[in-house]
Amino acid sequence: MKKDDIDYNKYQRIHYWLRKKYSLIKKCETVGCPSKGRIEWALKHGKEYKFNRDNFLMLCKSCHTKYDFTEETKLKISQSHIGKKHSEETRIKMGLGNKGKLMPMLYKKVNLYKDGKLIKKFESVTKASKWLGVEPSRISMVISPKYYGKTVKGYEPKYI
Repeated sequence: MKKDDIDYNKYQRIHYWLRKKYSLIKKCETVGCPSKGRIEWALKHGKEYKFNRDNFLMLCKSCHTKYDFTEETKLKISQSHIGKKHSEETRIKMGLGNKGKLMPMLYKKVNLYKDGKLIKKFESVTKASKWLGVEPSRISMVISPKYYGKTVKGYEPKYI
């Protein structure tokens, strides 16, 4: 149940009452959860917001999130995104925001050397690998300290 489904003042009063009366125990009620961190009150599935302790669970933040994230919730979120499109500017910003987080090796700048002389500069391992016609992992492997001095098709790649 969402906060919007009931009177927000009632929601706040009930949570205040729960914190004051029952929050002395700082342990998650999920079986096997070792967490002793921040405890939150979660409304049990199928119960109503009432001044009744039996309608609520004391859960750590992680368990509360998992408890509330049901298949029904996933479906609602999925359906709410249907038909939405990001602008080109937003896509670029999201791409830049993720750059280097998911696969950092693909976004490191690379120089290729042959006989100690700089041959070509690349913006990423991926672009260098396409130019050489090899897999990106091959370049990353050769750049690693374990394979120092090795080459890829006669070129020695180095991160900038």
